Amino acid sequence: MLLKAKAVAIGGLFTALAVVCLILSGVINTSSMFFIVLAAFFIGTVMMVTNLVYGISAGTATFLLGLMLAPKKTYCLTYSICAAYVLAEEFFLEKKRSGNSVNPVLEWSVKAGALIIPLVIEGAIEFYLFGLDALMPGLFPDLSLALKIVLCLVIAIVMVLIIDRAYIVYSRYVMNTVKRMVNQDN
Repeated sequence: MLLKAKAVAIGGLFTALAVVCLILSGVINTSSMFFIVLAAFFIGTVMMVTNLVYGISAGTATFLLGLMLAPKKTYCLTYSICAAYVLAEEFFLEKKRSGNSVNPVLEWSVKAGALIIPLVIEGAIEFYLFGLDALMPGLFPDLSLALKIVLCLVIAIVMVLIIDRAYIVYSRYVMNTVKRMVNQDN
């Protein structure tokens, strides 16, 4: 199936917006996670307008351009984790829209595996590899390592629930506006 030129152009526009969001995440520190997640949502929009292959290629292009242009390179890793989650979410939403049944246990396992595990690993790597444990020795001094890992898991699970609900609301809005723009004949 050939894609329309308008769909590819809108995909390129949302990819550029995702790169701008990655750059802004390093510049505006108080809203860095918002911009990272918004950039991942834009990649979900590319997948919605085109297909999974174009969504993955747009996500990869955004990641590589973010590595070159973003002031904080570690945010690109967080972006890639969020983008993988959004692509998995969009894959399952597309299956539901087409009328296929989706096993909820499999869906949540894939989504949790795409976001929770990498976020906890990334947090541990950044905390210990970059020496944040030496800079902040008073941060939770009485907690053992196991309790710190459980705390990270709880925070990651709350993030999954918030990002999941936000993406579903965003997806419904985009389905009604952007897809209508792509499909209308001029």
